[in-house]
Amino acid sequence: MKIQYFSSTRLLTAMMSLLLLMLTGIRPAAQTPISYGNDLSASISVNGEIDVYSFSGNSGDRIVIQMMGPGSPFGPRITLKDASNAVIAQSFTAAPLARIGVLELQTSGTFTLEASENGNNASGNYGLSLEKVNPAPGAGLPDCTGDLSGDLGHLAEMDAYTFQVATGDKLLIRMGGELSFFDPQIELYSPAGQLLYADSTSGNTAARINAFTALAAGTYTLLAMENEGDNTDDYGLSIQILKATCSSAVTCSQDLSASMSQLAQIDAYTLQILEASRVVLRMNGESTSFDPLLELYGTNGLLIQAHNTDGNAPARIHSSTVLQPGVYTILAMENEGNFLGAYGLSIQVLNSGCTLPISCDGDLAGSLDHLSPKWTPTPSR
Repeated sequence: MKIQYFSSTRLLTAMMSLLLLMLTGIRPAAQTPISYGNDLSASISVNGEIDVYSFSGNSGDRIVIQMMGPGSPFGPRITLKDASNAVIAQSFTAAPLARIGVLELQTSGTFTLEASENGNNASGNYGLSLEKVNPAPGAGLPDCTGDLSGDLGHLAEMDAYTFQVATGDKLLIRMGGELSFFDPQIELYSPAGQLLYADSTSGNTAARINAFTALAAGTYTLLAMENEGDNTDDYGLSIQILKATCSSAVTCSQDLSASMSQLAQIDAYTLQILEASRVVLRMNGESTSFDPLLELYGTNGLLIQAHNTDGNAPARIHSSTVLQPGVYTILAMENEGNFLGAYGLSIQVLNSGCTLPISCDGDLAGSLDHLSPKWTPTPSR
């Protein structure tokens, strides 16, 4: 893929446009108005067609544009022009996806976006997406424990979400698709529109941003897309801020049942330890197709220990070190993020205040009421 950026040279633009008309007779079509956050599907119906779109932008806007064609021999080309009709950015490729990003607009006004086939010798359907990332307008996540479902209905589509973050917050974000050929990609942008972190995977595993620490407070933008832009599908997206107000509190000796109802879902639990202790955690799914993943984070938001299995056995964490008093975070997930269902979670802090005393000759009876529980005995005499 080749990306070109141009200065505002009107003479060069005029000469290029005149040469295009002389050689091919191609004339741009009437302009279709679009705005930030728009995703659309359209078609190059004849060789040499140029589809023209216009949108309003302000100086300082940081934008991302993507165009995806039907595949070879269609090579997408996108050309961006400012209010004076000068070309300021262009991307074209023989591969399926053309992309301009991240581009900061230097002027305000009405901008023109031209979508065409690179060689002017192929036709077909295409998808086009335009987003602003400082921050994205009209997008939002419900809260700091947001698990949601979305849908990419167009080729090259980008879905934007915004959320508030405080300085020092640690974020964990996951995205997973429903189909194995859907390759999820997430991009995290600062309040100023700077790309901070990106991750993409094959469709067998969720894309993931690990415990990213926010250096500044403000509104952050998250873009969710398919890595190559060539597949449409439902997806799940989860954002988790690692702090007590964004988690469910659990006790030092508790068994619970819950469910993963969204792709890539993250369930967060907060555990307060009152005295120096070790901890044992277990998690298992109701189905053998459910691959449990457990992660334990310290009082500083850093990962202490993690464990996952293939579903034939519970995930288990037995803390390798003694944990000092404080508030810890437990994250429960399905490992690949592509399977839903019920699970059980067991928490046991190993100190006298969180366990039941028994005598040296005690006979005990107990019951297992949850998936993957610890054994809770009751004296029989």
